[in-house]
Amino acid sequence: MIKLVQKKEYIVLTLKEFISIALNSNTRDIIYELEITEDACRAIKKHTNLNICKYKFIIEEEYIRHIRNGHEEDLELLPLIPIILNRFTSVEKSLTRNKQTGQNDVSLVFRKNLIMMLLEWCL
Repeated sequence: MIKLVQKKEYIVLTLKEFISIALNSNTRDIIYELEITEDACRAIKKHTNLNICKYKFIIEEEYIRHIRNGHEEDLELLPLIPIILNRFTSVEKSLTRNKQTGQNDVSLVFRKNLIMMLLEWCL
């Protein structure tokens, strides 16, 4: 269970509950905060030299609707985001040019071997 933030109020919901709310809403008021483990932070720093432990990982309602409208085949993968962030198979730093600012944005690309994920769930 992770915090759902709405107008500075915190409500505890699962990611699946947040996704359902976002898909049935047309607001931009609610964000979902994901927690990342210390082990994942250390592994990210080891592989990318980025210390992201003090950052917040958030999902906004509109991101969910964007995926539904533009990448519907990926909608069913959204509940796996906490697993991928915290138990990734690999992570790498990526630079992308921001079309609005002309600056380079730093992104992290997380990969998770789905076969390994299924094995983890079975154990």
